[in-house]
Amino acid sequence: GEHGTFPLYRDDGHTLSYQQGDYALTRLTVETTAGKDGSALTIRADKPEGTFDVSATHYALRVHLSATPRHVSVNGRELGERLPGRQGGWYYDERQHVLIFDPPQTADQGWEAQIITIPSHG
Repeated sequence: GEHGTFPLYRDDGHTLSYQQGDYALTRLTVETTAGKDGSALTIRADKPEGTFDVSATHYALRVHLSATPRHVSVNGRELGERLPGRQGGWYYDERQHVLIFDPPQTADQGWEAQIITIPSHG
């Protein structure tokens, strides 16, 4: 499969306190695997380094997919498909091929999301 890693950096954006370690640096990793029953995409956010408080921050993910998701889970717990006008769960925009979901964990916690897609035929 394919994989990639990148850092997500946050600080207050106004002061020089980052020079004393008041920042949050989170390593995000994305991995894909393909099989005859579909593909799996794993997105992992490590617990952040640094002292900047991100405990009130939540992630909102928009993931471009080439196939419709079948299952979306975070830390092994299945997220249900989002109902119109509701929060939580996941939603797939078929026109734009974008999966939208909000992991329930706050940004100061590590988490792992797994997306299983339906195989494309043709």
